[in-house]
Amino acid sequence: MSYIFESALSLAELAIIQSSGALPSPPGVYVSVVLKESRNEGQ
Repeated sequence: MSYIFESALSLAELAIIQSSGALPSPPGVYVSVVLKESRNEGQ
């Protein structure tokens, strides 16, 4: 299971997401956090 963030996260936000258990997940399921780089298209 993956949580995908398309906007930039600060280091503090990423730390909270990874260590607090704020994002729900079913027991026994591996969860990853994916940070997508946004590209400025048309420039």
